[in-house]
Amino acid sequence: MIDHNNQEEYRDPRNYDLEFGGETDKYEFFLELAKQHPGHVLELACGTGLVALFLAERGIPITGVDIVEPMLAYARVKAKGLPVKFIEADARTFETDQRFSMIFLPSGARRYICI
Repeated sequence: MIDHNNQEEYRDPRNYDLEFGGETDKYEFFLELAKQHPGHVLELACGTGLVALFLAERGIPITGVDIVEPMLAYARVKAKGLPVKFIEADARTFETDQRFSMIFLPSGARRYICI
């Protein structure tokens, strides 16, 4: 595993949402995949929950994992009442007994996660 940390880019969740929010084509792509694989979904490197919350708003039960706590804290604020759970963990070493019908890693995450 490569030991690299560029998390400073992800310390301002509001700015992150302004920069990357609204990529609805990508969100729709993941929604269609989730519909094809009904059940609980896992998003690795979920950040502020842009994709996870989009799916949860459409009834998809989802868990998001991210290593940057300020991003998750902001995602939790935005998630009020939705079927979504956020976990602070490194996607490279995250383990769980829960099974998922779909696991995905958004394209932007490749910048800081090498699996």
